[in-house]
Amino acid sequence: MYIIGGSLTKIAYYSTVSFRRVYYATDNLNKNDDKNKDDKNDKFVYTYSEQARLHFVKFETKYIENCLDFIGDNLVNSDERKGKSIKATGGGAYKYSKLIQDKLGLKVDKEDELTCLITGCNFLLKNISDEAFVYNRNGSPEYEFQTADPHVFPYMLVNIGSGVSILKVESDSCYERIGGTATGGGTFWGLGTLLTKAKSFDELLDLAEKGDHRKADMLVKDIYGGDYETLGMHSDLIASSFGKICPRQNSESDYNEADLARSLLFAISNDIGQIACLYAMMHNLKKHVIEPFQSIILVETSNFNTIQKIIFYVSDCSLIFSRLERELANELITVDLIILEGMGRAVHTNIDAEFVCDCFKLAIIKNRWLAKRLGGDVFSVVCKYESVA
Repeated sequence: MYIIGGSLTKIAYYSTVSFRRVYYATDNLNKNDDKNKDDKNDKFVYTYSEQARLHFVKFETKYIENCLDFIGDNLVNSDERKGKSIKATGGGAYKYSKLIQDKLGLKVDKEDELTCLITGCNFLLKNISDEAFVYNRNGSPEYEFQTADPHVFPYMLVNIGSGVSILKVESDSCYERIGGTATGGGTFWGLGTLLTKAKSFDELLDLAEKGDHRKADMLVKDIYGGDYETLGMHSDLIASSFGKICPRQNSESDYNEADLARSLLFAISNDIGQIACLYAMMHNLKKHVIEPFQSIILVETSNFNTIQKIIFYVSDCSLIFSRLERELANELITVDLIILEGMGRAVHTNIDAEFVCDCFKLAIIKNRWLAKRLGGDVFSVVCKYESVA
């Protein structure tokens, strides 16, 4: 699937990965036989298998030709293009249709953007656990991952791309756009480019994560000296985005580009949250699904003023061992070593998990929120061997 948005172009594709697995044939050996005890390590067999792997790649849409070169070089066999088509959605599926056909020699099979979005969202919410979460401000834990639930309707979908569309989803086939705003990811990127030296979207997000918005934003405590108790407004609530940038007598601002980027992110995400909250109240919708900047899906039941925290968090497929089926758990009783590979399996849900056998946890940290929580950098490697001996 090829998703061509106003700011970013996304590619989703799958490949098959071959792997080898070894099975030790100890079940047929007499455990009381000393000779068999010596030979049992030599009794094994290899099996070869293939499994599918899903890949996601993104490009800035202004570099659409580079994106097409990537597809042509890596995903499409030049000898087999004739008569074939490529699935595409988003505004660019129409705008760049001729370019795609000329460069790749493929027919563009256009799909409706919102239909694809809702179909995929419904599938995830109803079938895949731990792909959505509720954010509880000041909660413990803050992020509460959700199990799959077939009863998801009705809900409100807030799709944050270059702009924002807000949709009311009542069933698989019944949905409507009830509102939106032009202030979205494209606004963040555009104004951020003017305010900072960051040029790419990821570079701007990285910069925002390092900033302190309080150096640029005017807070309630900057006006009242503390909480505004009459209206129940906490002292750290933003009263005016970028309010401290205005020159004041006998004061010097010490903000930097990172602070400006974070203030901008807060300003835009807070406005989106307020608008979404109003639409939810107008349509009496208590369940909300938010897709920030085309990167994640989450369930948010309240606290729309905290979207900016969630933008830094990217959910990953996870395997939580406390939720295994009993039949599988019983099969694991005789296991000597568990190897957990991947962010979801090794880190997100099992970094502190303890097992009754040796365990090896291996992963590359690919999201900023998790790297910050663990005290490292993005693309740091987790390599953790835990022995029960």
